[in-house]
Amino acid sequence: MQFTLTAAVPYPMGLERETAEIANTLRTKYDVFFRWVQEGELSPVPVKATESGLNSGPNREELGGAVNEPWLLESWDIEYFYGLSRPEDVRCACPYGWVEKVKRIVDQQYPIFGVERFPDLFAKGAHMAWLLLKNEVFPEYNGGIAALSILVLLQRNGYALEPSDEDLIQFIATVRKFLHVSDERDEAEDSAIGQLAGIIQSWKK
Repeated sequence: MQFTLTAAVPYPMGLERETAEIANTLRTKYDVFFRWVQEGELSPVPVKATESGLNSGPNREELGGAVNEPWLLESWDIEYFYGLSRPEDVRCACPYGWVEKVKRIVDQQYPIFGVERFPDLFAKGAHMAWLLLKNEVFPEYNGGIAALSILVLLQRNGYALEPSDEDLIQFIATVRKFLHVSDERDEAEDSAIGQLAGIIQSWKK
């Protein structure tokens, strides 16, 4: 069957068909969340997100779920998610050097000197979202890119996640809150990312 994109979004060389299919389905499914992102994340955030604390939730040793040789995100996946996250009538406003910034982020999925900082996929997804929002790689819509990164990463590795639009809004708001109150020490960042990974794991069917 001939594959055609369902959205007028640039199709970067190297993007796999399965990634595009999953991402387009998610973009349609979570229309409320993406409208919130496109409005600048200015709508009221559900109360549950603001009640989260840095001292609750499972640590990454409790999460598990890693698979051998998992499918991991590439730079062109992030480029495509940016296209899906912005309004159709808004052209790409990619800042200079964004390719290098994205490459540095996706490289964090892999072992550094043979050591996996976040060995399970829930934590990898949380770390990806953390880095995308912390670095504000694109001028806008980083929340949508972060959500697609998590959902596509987990779905392509066989995890069925069913967050609601409200769950995604709460999650992005919680990441931003954690970024605001967290210090720069690795242990503090790891604690926050471990808790975010626990939230993602709670979306499993």
